[in-house]
Amino acid sequence: MSTILSVSNIHCGACAARVTKAIQKVEPAAVPVVDVATGRVTIDTAADIASIIAALDKAGYPASLAQ
Repeated sequence: MSTILSVSNIHCGACAARVTKAIQKVEPAAVPVVDVATGRVTIDTAADIASIIAALDKAGYPASLAQ
């Protein structure tokens, strides 16, 4: 099942790469789809979403479940 997160501070491709790297550090690793224009990240993973949000927060990209 896919999860969509709303992530702050994504402004460019480098930001998207850092967001991707932070998400991929959470096991099991996922391949996120980052949309720089909307600040949304789609993830299809079995990983704990709270752990992914915490990893993003630690990386400087506050996140929450998209509404």
